[in-house]
Amino acid sequence: MEYHRGGPEVLKGAKALTAATLAILILGQGTQASEEQCRTGCRGASQVFKYSPGTTYTYDYEGKVDFTLSSAEGQVTSTTVKATAQVTQLADCNLVLRLQNVQILGSNGKKFGTIPDIDKPVRFNFQDGHVEDSICITPGDTQNSLNIKRAVISMLQANLKSSYETDVFGVCPTEIVKHQEGGNLVIRKSRDLNKCAYRENIRQDFLTTAFNLHSEIKTSPVLNGDYVSEQKVKEGILEHAEVTENYMYVPLSVGKNGAKAQVVSKLKLTGKLKNRETIYGLFV
Repeated sequence: MEYHRGGPEVLKGAKALTAATLAILILGQGTQASEEQCRTGCRGASQVFKYSPGTTYTYDYEGKVDFTLSSAEGQVTSTTVKATAQVTQLADCNLVLRLQNVQILGSNGKKFGTIPDIDKPVRFNFQDGHVEDSICITPGDTQNSLNIKRAVISMLQANLKSSYETDVFGVCPTEIVKHQEGGNLVIRKSRDLNKCAYRENIRQDFLTTAFNLHSEIKTSPVLNGDYVSEQKVKEGILEHAEVTENYMYVPLSVGKNGAKAQVVSKLKLTGKLKNRETIYGLFV
């Protein structure tokens, strides 16, 4: 299998599991244009992350969305996505992500249908915690499949050298605090998602609200959101990540009541394996 290098997908402004689920529920968001070529190559030695070339790291992934509407007497609608995420370190600071055993579950535990092309791998450039703004996809991969993969990739990022991160949420000013906790480096990140540039392309012909493009608020005043992340890194390897996002759909909300969604995503390292042969059609 060869990667399609002429048409990479862009993380910036793309919609992952979280945004895609909210879009289905309340908005229906668009997509951004793509770049001309995939990113590759290293720009210096890694100081924080020490993934070993030719090694695959296996994670358990879970993302849960709880959607509530105050007029529905506190009723909560939930959707959960579970998967096994395999992350393989290649040369030139490239990582390959492949998802397996993907399940989509409703509030009552009912399983929904499979996602086409979800098992197709994607490659992305990883510079000591910084994820480049494009990913290389295999031909024919679908938008829903890529959305979930982008969500996982975003959880791997920890750009300690910048106050901005470019990922599934857009170009976001990010407050980052780190400290040592035993043998772990703990990284906490927080964002006001309304300040992310390129976060969304909403088709809102029926809306008449105007907003100042030069203000700190970079996205449409339709969906308010905040983001908190905690990552634990041990001996240069991400062992655990948890992201919590809270959203409020403004047109259906009065004060603190209205349409709300909370998204909790978790990634936990479960094992690693040194590869002895070609991985997913790529070199090791």
